[in-house]
Amino acid sequence: LKTYAVAIQPIDETRSRQQQRRNGRKKRNSPKVAQMQPVFIDFCPPAQSQLGKRQKQQGGEMLLKAVAPAKYGAASEGCIVYDLTAGFGQDSMILASGKTAEVHMIERDPIVGLLLEDAIRRLGLIAEMYASDDFTTVADGSNADSDRIRCLVEKLHLHRDDGAEFCGKTLSRGQDALENGSADNSTPIPDVCYLDPMFPPRTKSAAVKKNMQILHGLFQSDVTTEGDGDNDERLMEERKLLDAALSLAKSRVVVKRPVNAPPLGFSVESGDPRLPSFELKGSVNRFDVYMI
Repeated sequence: LKTYAVAIQPIDETRSRQQQRRNGRKKRNSPKVAQMQPVFIDFCPPAQSQLGKRQKQQGGEMLLKAVAPAKYGAASEGCIVYDLTAGFGQDSMILASGKTAEVHMIERDPIVGLLLEDAIRRLGLIAEMYASDDFTTVADGSNADSDRIRCLVEKLHLHRDDGAEFCGKTLSRGQDALENGSADNSTPIPDVCYLDPMFPPRTKSAAVKKNMQILHGLFQSDVTTEGDGDNDERLMEERKLLDAALSLAKSRVVVKRPVNAPPLGFSVESGDPRLPSFELKGSVNRFDVYMI
């Protein structure tokens, strides 16, 4: 278990059966069927990978500018962030690498939750390796890597639950603790809630990244058209999640959206006034910030 990772690999059952039927008469020069490689979550990405660079070079990271972790929380300790739609945990990792005190990942899908749990397990094994007496540090950044990994182990917490329901449970526990004069430090009230829900149905047929293809498949959201019923259900779910986050966060709620998408849960037809306080725009994505 120390040298293996839990991974997921999509299987196209229809294409697999067709391929099996053709095995006996396959031509020599026939094209190979592309097969997506297994995907696992890695909180220690290679330094030269895009995620590794984001983790180390955070000066221009728009996510951290939107969350502004240094503005909240106890002095010099940073803030507590709830990532209510953790997914593969990449944004949670970036947040935990910044000036945060705790980052709680909430994920409702059991398969994605298992991948996150295994990633945290392997992160702990790496931290133990760095801390062992047998490990000798050298002048190649090992000390910096050790500090970063230890920081992630201390900050990252996983909760396998629905984001909106988890907010309600946490708020209820906080109120009970306040009435009873006790403290519940297992799930403290967050300074910031962060949402990166599955993007709205696509209007273009351009291919999406491998990780997003898997998430779309797991969450069954690979919709190419917007039917009225599906759209109404999606808007209701988005509003429920946003309302739950706004009721729980102490300071702000940050929502990641495609740059040209409407605000979360917003529709022109309903005249819903739930608009962000301000936004930060990039070339592809936008961060909507709701101040409490």
